[in-house]
Amino acid sequence: MAFPRVIGPRLSFVIVSSISEFRPGLFGISEPTGGRDAKNPGENDLLLIPCLGLSLDGYRLGHGGGYYDRWLGQTTHGFRAGVLFHCQITRYLPHTQRDARVDAAVTERSIRFFA
Repeated sequence: MAFPRVIGPRLSFVIVSSISEFRPGLFGISEPTGGRDAKNPGENDLLLIPCLGLSLDGYRLGHGGGYYDRWLGQTTHGFRAGVLFHCQITRYLPHTQRDARVDAAVTERSIRFFA
Protein backbone atom coordinates (compact mmCIF):
# COMPACT_ATOMS: atom_id res chain seq x y z
CA MET A 1 0.00 0.00 0.00
CA ALA A 2 1.15 3.50 -0.79
CA PHE A 3 0.07 6.57 1.17
CA PRO A 4 -0.01 10.22 0.04
CA ARG A 5 2.20 12.99 1.32
CA VAL A 6 2.08 16.65 0.26
CA ILE A 7 5.34 18.01 -1.13
CA GLY A 8 4.94 21.61 -2.23
CA PRO A 9 2.08 21.80 -4.75
CA ARG A 10 1.92 18.07 -5.48
CA LEU A 11 1.22 14.66 -3.97
CA SER A 12 3.87 12.01 -3.63
CA PHE A 13 3.05 8.43 -2.70
CA VAL A 14 5.19 6.42 -0.31
CA ILE A 15 5.28 2.79 0.78
CA VAL A 16 5.82 2.46 4.53
CA SER A 17 6.45 -0.52 6.77
CA SER A 18 5.01 0.78 10.04
CA ILE A 19 2.31 3.14 11.28
CA SER A 20 5.03 4.75 13.41
CA GLU A 21 6.27 6.42 10.20
CA PHE A 22 3.22 8.76 10.13
CA ARG A 23 3.12 12.32 11.48
CA PRO A 24 0.64 15.20 11.06
CA GLY A 25 1.32 16.90 7.73
CA LEU A 26 0.55 20.26 6.15
CA PHE A 27 -3.21 20.08 6.80
CA GLY A 28 -3.00 18.16 10.10
CA ILE A 29 -3.67 14.88 8.28
CA SER A 30 -1.32 12.01 9.09
CA GLU A 31 1.27 11.52 6.36
CA PRO A 32 4.22 9.16 6.02
CA THR A 33 7.52 10.74 6.97
CA GLY A 34 9.75 7.94 5.75
CA GLY A 35 9.36 5.00 3.43
CA ARG A 36 10.23 4.58 -0.21
CA ASP A 37 8.68 6.23 -3.22
CA ALA A 38 5.93 4.24 -4.89
CA LYS A 39 6.04 3.67 -8.61
CA ASN A 40 3.26 4.98 -10.83
CA PRO A 41 0.10 2.89 -10.49
CA GLY A 42 -0.26 -0.12 -12.73
CA GLU A 43 -3.32 -1.07 -14.74
CA ASN A 44 -4.57 -3.40 -11.98
CA ASP A 45 -3.97 -1.05 -9.04
CA LEU A 46 -6.87 0.28 -6.98
CA LEU A 47 -6.65 4.01 -6.18
CA LEU A 48 -8.77 5.07 -3.19
CA ILE A 49 -9.44 8.80 -3.51
CA PRO A 50 -10.99 10.72 -0.59
CA CYS A 51 -13.99 12.90 -1.47
CA LEU A 52 -16.07 15.53 0.31
CA GLY A 53 -18.66 15.13 -2.43
CA LEU A 54 -19.14 13.22 -5.65
CA SER A 55 -21.52 13.79 -8.55
CA LEU A 56 -23.43 11.09 -10.38
CA ASP A 57 -21.11 11.57 -13.37
CA GLY A 58 -17.98 10.88 -11.30
CA TYR A 59 -16.65 14.36 -10.55
CA ARG A 60 -15.34 14.78 -7.02
CA LEU A 61 -15.21 17.62 -4.56
CA GLY A 62 -12.03 17.76 -2.51
CA HIS A 63 -10.67 20.36 -0.13
CA GLY A 64 -9.90 22.82 -2.93
CA GLY A 65 -6.13 22.47 -3.18
CA GLY A 66 -6.21 20.49 -6.43
CA TYR A 67 -3.62 17.97 -5.17
CA TYR A 68 -5.54 14.87 -6.27
CA ASP A 69 -6.72 16.50 -9.52
CA ARG A 70 -3.12 17.33 -10.49
CA TRP A 71 -1.91 13.86 -9.57
CA LEU A 72 -4.79 12.07 -11.32
CA GLY A 73 -4.28 14.25 -14.40
CA GLN A 74 -0.79 12.74 -14.75
CA THR A 75 -1.85 9.19 -13.84
CA THR A 76 -3.13 7.07 -16.70
CA HIS A 77 -3.40 3.69 -14.97
CA GLY A 78 -5.32 2.29 -12.04
CA PHE A 79 -8.98 2.07 -11.13
CA ARG A 80 -10.08 5.30 -9.40
CA ALA A 81 -12.56 4.80 -6.57
CA GLY A 82 -13.87 7.81 -4.66
CA VAL A 83 -14.39 7.04 -0.98
CA LEU A 84 -17.13 8.91 0.89
CA PHE A 85 -20.41 8.53 2.77
CA HIS A 86 -23.58 7.86 0.78
CA CYS A 87 -25.09 11.20 1.85
CA GLN A 88 -22.18 13.01 0.13
CA ILE A 89 -23.23 11.87 -3.36
CA THR A 90 -25.10 14.53 -5.29
CA ARG A 91 -26.73 14.79 -8.70
CA TYR A 92 -24.29 17.44 -10.01
CA LEU A 93 -21.12 19.29 -9.01
CA PRO A 94 -19.67 22.17 -11.01
CA HIS A 95 -16.37 21.18 -12.61
CA THR A 96 -13.73 22.35 -15.07
CA GLN A 97 -11.50 20.51 -17.52
CA ARG A 98 -8.80 20.33 -14.81
CA ASP A 99 -11.06 18.32 -12.51
CA ALA A 100 -10.39 14.58 -12.62
CA ARG A 101 -13.18 12.00 -12.64
CA VAL A 102 -13.29 8.76 -10.69
CA ASP A 103 -14.49 5.39 -11.98
CA ALA A 104 -16.64 4.47 -8.99
CA ALA A 105 -17.99 5.62 -5.63
CA VAL A 106 -17.43 3.46 -2.56
CA THR A 107 -19.75 4.24 0.34
CA GLU A 108 -20.94 2.47 3.48
CA ARG A 109 -24.00 1.35 1.47
CA SER A 110 -22.72 0.37 -1.94
CA ILE A 111 -20.27 0.62 -4.78
CA ARG A 112 -21.53 2.67 -7.72
CA PHE A 113 -19.73 2.48 -11.06
CA PHE A 114 -19.67 5.39 -13.51
CA ALA A 115 -19.61 5.04 -17.31
